Amino acid sequence: MNHSLRHLLLAAALTLSAATFYPAQAQTALPKNLAAALQRIVELHSRDPQAAYAALKNIEGLPVFLRDREGQRPLVHINLGGKANLESVVASLKAQGLTIQATTNLGGGVIEAYLPLERAVEVARLPGVRSVTPVYRPARSVGAVTSQAVVAQKVLPVQQTGIAGQGIKIAALSDSYASSTQPPTAADDVASGDLPANLTVLEDLPPNSGSDEGRAMLQLIYDIAPRSTLGFATAFNGEVDFANNIIALREQFGADVITDDVIYFDEPFFSDGILAQAVDQVSSAGAAYFSSAGNNGRQGYLSQYRPVTAQAALKLVQSGSQNLKLQGVIAQGLALSFHDFDPGPGVDISQTITVDASAPISFQWDEPFNLGKVQTDYNLLVFNASGQYVGQLSGTDDNVATDQPLEITQLPTGTYQLVIAKANTGPAQQIKYIAINTAVSGEYLGGPTTAGHSVAKGGQSVGAVYWGTLLPEDFTSQGPSQILFDTSGNPLPAPDVRQVPQLSAIDGASTTFFAGGPGANGFPSFFGTSAAAPNAAAVAALVLQGAGGPGSLTPAQVYEALQSSAQDIPFDLDPNFAQAKLFPVLLTAQGDSSSDPNFFTVALSSAATGQTLNQLTISLKDTGLVFDPSTSSGFPFTLGILRGVSAGDVTASLSSDLSTLTLSFAPGSFGPGASAGFGIDRDYAATFSSGNSADLLQKARVSAIVNNKTLRGQFLNTYGAPGYDTISGYGLVDANAAVKAVKP
Repeated sequence: MNHSLRHLLLAAALTLSAATFYPAQAQTALPKNLAAALQRIVELHSRDPQAAYAALKNIEGLPVFLRDREGQRPLVHINLGGKANLESVVASLKAQGLTIQATTNLGGGVIEAYLPLERAVEVARLPGVRSVTPVYRPARSVGAVTSQAVVAQKVLPVQQTGIAGQGIKIAALSDSYASSTQPPTAADDVASGDLPANLTVLEDLPPNSGSDEGRAMLQLIYDIAPRSTLGFATAFNGEVDFANNIIALREQFGADVITDDVIYFDEPFFSDGILAQAVDQVSSAGAAYFSSAGNNGRQGYLSQYRPVTAQAALKLVQSGSQNLKLQGVIAQGLALSFHDFDPGPGVDISQTITVDASAPISFQWDEPFNLGKVQTDYNLLVFNASGQYVGQLSGTDDNVATDQPLEITQLPTGTYQLVIAKANTGPAQQIKYIAINTAVSGEYLGGPTTAGHSVAKGGQSVGAVYWGTLLPEDFTSQGPSQILFDTSGNPLPAPDVRQVPQLSAIDGASTTFFAGGPGANGFPSFFGTSAAAPNAAAVAALVLQGAGGPGSLTPAQVYEALQSSAQDIPFDLDPNFAQAKLFPVLLTAQGDSSSDPNFFTVALSSAATGQTLNQLTISLKDTGLVFDPSTSSGFPFTLGILRGVSAGDVTASLSSDLSTLTLSFAPGSFGPGASAGFGIDRDYAATFSSGNSADLLQKARVSAIVNNKTLRGQFLNTYGAPGYDTISGYGLVDANAAVKAVKP
């Protein structure tokens, strides 16, 4: 299926002209501790209030703002920095007309409130307010019916002994539980037996404002632990409210196990933010916590800052090695120096990336959030392919004023050059960005992408393994994560390297309504680490019951039981790459695109003197995949780069069951040294979706006819030694082995 659909991306932002919004740095009259994104909205509101309200929903270069029901007040964080009295600031904010939604003393004190745009300047200047920053709509890790995880995670033998979650309370946090009014509704699921009637909801979204992904998560849990007691609270009313709901699910509902699938774009990379601290709090109180690792794949970047002076950068442009128009950003004070992306002897101050659909990017560096300790001002500058600076897509906050080592942007579909610039002489040196839940490709990528509360010490980060192949999904986020500061912003004596994800669980399983197309059983298939996290959490409930019930094990003991008993998952040392060697024929598959015309390359060795390739056949029957030549949901056979052979000499045919592709070459046309690139979509056979990584071709049978002699082989991956790895952790949860490990 289409790559962008497979990752269930956020909708692309409505493009507004550059004339409508000046880059934030131009708004010199507004307080610098008002985030640049809010400055854009406030400045527009002063000229055209209705346009500002529309921009809260769709604004070029930024994710969607969370806002009130009328759509006129954005949800914001008023960050106090640990020095102001929270109650007194709340009183001042109410006097300014703000509606307080949630408060916390975590993270130095944060107030979540709906901000009247006409009061933004006054609020930013209130005593005790360190900064005012927007709250963006968070991302979910998406990617009568029984989940396939019951079999793959070896749950049936446990249920047959009478262990089905009795006495254990499990809670989920996501967008909503019963917000959707489209059938089947939550009430329908209760009537069909897919959910219990006694489910507790602490907070939900209003009608028709959520997708009910939380309900889908609870369906997966209920299939594995059908005798457990279930609870829910939304994570979509802001980060502070999310943190408070994590705590409430333990303190009010009494959850023994909690799971979520949500990431906020401003969660710190190098320290534990308020959500991670909330996870640690409930874990210390006895609740095991399981969070989705994320669907960020290998779409991250991590490096030490390698400075190139502005003068040296201009010389690179003059030499023709860069096409960037840098004079404007230098003149505006956005760049004293630029980052060199090239880790070798060369110099490259831009990173070329291609965005397949709207891409939120969170860029951060090694300083603590909201505690008065940010000294470095980095900017994430976006240039188009021709080298023109695109200010409305760039992140240019005054980070010392906002007290956040953070720039957030959202890029529409296209090709861009990213430039990381330093606007002052601050000390921070480690830089990192993650493209969240999206399809981004380009140079210098491959850094760790698991971050935020998913890496909290008190919880478990969960990756996704597809039930049909028992291999990691290509989109599952990779670790590790490095924490450099304590919760007071003090540097740690040594980096706290967190080996995440710790576990993997099944995705692609069935629910009554969510979220992909129907699988072989006629029900929708729920993909992503959003599905994996609740599947792991449900097994934890079985482990708790098997050990003696609530409180019989600490969260750490639950985690140890799951990790030590997990089914090992092969770790691919060359991700998104597979080869079939049938000397003198070499067939290579590379990437994870569904529509790359050069995904496959077949070549005949130049040493094969006097030989010609007559035919090539690829059979997917042993892989759980099928070819999808559809022009609507897939990608038909397409030739790519051809060397030594002409397109007219190539004929392709598919078997009726879509399992086998055969290429025939005109006699004598494909000789030594010739090669042909070609592409065609691959899908999981059970769901007719996903299945695009080259790694999934493992054991696909290949035959080639050379000089009328048939050669046979198969696609192979290169796997590392068994044990922990940064994609699947300790492996796939095994309910049967884990329960046996803890039974008295």
